[in-house]
Amino acid sequence: MAPILIYHTVDNYEQARPAGVDCPPSVFAEHMTWLSQNYKVIPLQELTEEYLAKGKTAPRDVAVVTFDDGYEDNYTNAFPILRNLALPATIFCVTKYLDATWPAADWGGLEKPMLKAEQMKEMAQCGISFGAHGHSHIELTKLSAAEVKEELSLSWQTLKELTGRKPQYVSYPFGSFDKKVTQLSKEVGYGAAFTVWTKKPTLFSLNRLPIHRKDQGLRFQLKINHYEWVKPILATFR
Repeated sequence: MAPILIYHTVDNYEQARPAGVDCPPSVFAEHMTWLSQNYKVIPLQELTEEYLAKGKTAPRDVAVVTFDDGYEDNYTNAFPILRNLALPATIFCVTKYLDATWPAADWGGLEKPMLKAEQMKEMAQCGISFGAHGHSHIELTKLSAAEVKEELSLSWQTLKELTGRKPQYVSYPFGSFDKKVTQLSKEVGYGAAFTVWTKKPTLFSLNRLPIHRKDQGLRFQLKINHYEWVKPILATFR
């Protein structure tokens, strides 16, 4: 399977909660430059519809870029780099906090600005698509069926209202899913769903590769070039 990269915040943090899972802009720029020179970065929709949904293997030189959560720095720091290199990407958004801030209580005392509707519309004109990451970033497997459906439905509807487009995909908060979650994802109207790692991926539990601040130079290239065997080992390391 082609590597589907996951980024979160593209910024520098030392004390706040995202320390470690963030990716400094300079490192992100190096990643994208290397990817553009060594891989064909395609839209998530193309990979999903042309290969994954059909059970076909994508070419070895194909890769996809995604982000989870929907931080405003995806627009201020990551988007200019992607636009300059003409690279597509998908941002999975926690819809409750769009056009607002992620509460400081969840961020080690630091409020984190999230994407604004106007920013999303601008990005959509330049190859950036948007998917759901739940409405309030709750671990879906810990919820009742009714609560899961509400989380998935609210995120679907909010994205449709903000972007004018029906969201096609969802990434599970914390990568957590079970049969109930996958079935309800289908019922709500998503066409595919993404996790972090599972031994038996399906169209509603597709694997992705987390990328963090320590993934620089050879380590980053190793994770991408040898994705299939490195993924289970390094997926949880930051």
